[in-house]
Amino acid sequence: MQQTTIWTSAAILVFVAIIGGSIMAHNITSENPFADRNILTKGLNRPTLWLFYDSSETNARSWSDFMARSSHALNLPYLNLAYESIVRHNGQDFNVEALVGIEAVAEKLGGWEQIPEPMRRPAMTFAPHHIAWIRAAILKKYGGLWVDPSIVSLAPFAPVCDPVKPVFFGTDQTVLTCGVEGTAVPDFRVIWVPQAEHKIFSVLEDAARRVVMQGGGGAAARYDDKWAFIQYVGIAEDPETTVILLPQAELARNGANMKRLQAEDFLAAGSEGQLHFAVPSTALYVAFPLDEIRRRRTFGWFLRESEDQILSADLAITHLLKMSLSK
Repeated sequence: MQQTTIWTSAAILVFVAIIGGSIMAHNITSENPFADRNILTKGLNRPTLWLFYDSSETNARSWSDFMARSSHALNLPYLNLAYESIVRHNGQDFNVEALVGIEAVAEKLGGWEQIPEPMRRPAMTFAPHHIAWIRAAILKKYGGLWVDPSIVSLAPFAPVCDPVKPVFFGTDQTVLTCGVEGTAVPDFRVIWVPQAEHKIFSVLEDAARRVVMQGGGGAAARYDDKWAFIQYVGIAEDPETTVILLPQAELARNGANMKRLQAEDFLAAGSEGQLHFAVPSTALYVAFPLDEIRRRRTFGWFLRESEDQILSADLAITHLLKMSLSK
């Protein structure tokens, strides 16, 4: 009887020690995440979410706040808020990797010799055809989810990322109105590619490279990347070129005629949270027209707004950001 009691007491002590050790290990890891032995392998099986930033958009440590900010902080405060929304909704499913400038792209692709000769300049201004090539080249080599850093994420992308077929989101923003079926060419701001070296992106990268080598010009004006999509994607006799199109995944249009929302719509003030356009239940992201806002001097004030000023304003984009960041 006494021996049974001793063994029972010993078993209880071992159980308590195991539980106590687990709790202590959890607390240590919470206080110091680098104490986790599996830290180097965590998340390695997740696909990458790619964000490309023009290096002119990152803070160059101006004299006014010398050494006070990270060199990777963004000069456009809106982009910081957009980044927060993207990570909030997708950080659990993807490894988020920001590529800042052409140097980061060259490093990912294996060196400067992989970059088209006209783009081998650390300090360069990126035109749309340059971005088209970077996007195609990264997705060709690695696959993953390409996301334009100006979007506001409203829900996770992972549930609609097909394990076999590429997924193209949204509608062509150069088309003013369209039907519910979308446009002939999708928006290229969000693209999912399930594996590296996909045939479609070998074709799109080659088409984009040709435009860059021609210096843009007429080829860029004709939207050669869009023509390449129409010509090579979704060919019935070639299953490897079939894709999934999700035009309803974006918030970019409104009304029965699906009219494109413009800068005025997103920067409209005085709504007090009552948006004058609908937010579809299918919308995963807001296609915010940042390029249009940059081109139009009328909206220069928005580009100078701080994060706090944007979030405290009564703009349509403010309420969309709050909607995203509160989820």
